[in-house]
Amino acid sequence: MTRIAAKKPPAETTGPADESDRETLRRAFGSSYPGFAHALLDQVASFGPASSHGHNDPIDFPTAVIMGLEPRDQFESMLAAQMSAVHLASMKVAAKISRAMSLREIDAAEKALNRLARTYTQQMDALKRYRSAGQQVVVKHVTVNDGGQAIVGDVRTGGGGQ
Repeated sequence: MTRIAAKKPPAETTGPADESDRETLRRAFGSSYPGFAHALLDQVASFGPASSHGHNDPIDFPTAVIMGLEPRDQFESMLAAQMSAVHLASMKVAAKISRAMSLREIDAAEKALNRLARTYTQQMDALKRYRSAGQQVVVKHVTVNDGGQAIVGDVRTGGGGQ
């Protein structure tokens, strides 16, 4: 008689079992919600590479990208996951170019690679804009002579009591 092991609940099979590991993961993914990091890990596992170079864990690269970005919140984590997916797709398409057997295959792969590269650049710009929201700085050339004063900050004119 063969015994079939019962499947473990998803919470036990996804992510670290130790509470300190869970806390580390929550912080690394920029979220205080425990389920967020695990759900994002499940998603990145679906697109991660199954490498033939001995690194078979499909979440290693996307997780490293997310953690390396040090996301401040869930939105940055999701964007980092998307960026890792676009990067992985770009590498797969680049490999197709080297294996292409016809001009048609080369053109299709180059077109896809170009689109993916532009998407990645737009994602980088989006992250930069998101992180600097509300911190717009306008730099103008200002000359202050000896004995003069410069004001740095928000200067408002008008509204006087006259």
